[in-house]
Amino acid sequence: MELESILGYLHNKTIFITGATGLLGMVLVEKILRVQPDVKKIYLLLRASDAKSATQRLRDEIIGKELFKVLREKWGADFDFFISQKNCCCSRRCKF
Repeated sequence: MELESILGYLHNKTIFITGATGLLGMVLVEKILRVQPDVKKIYLLLRASDAKSATQRLRDEIIGKELFKVLREKWGADFDFFISQKNCCCSRRCKF
């Protein structure tokens, strides 16, 4: 697939991602937000006891990483607003 067709496909789409705190998951989230900011919403399934804990994990373990530096620079003061509009955490307590 060519990049243009992928970008066109992701335009205004809602995406559900598991494993977002892992390396590949973080890279996927960052890449989507960087190359297709017109994605409608990205739902991230994060292991947490409640929504507040999941949001904190999003900030600490994903968005707070150096990987998101380019997006932070691109959006500047609007970065937090952009992230809050595009990402939604789904908390899930997993028991094995």
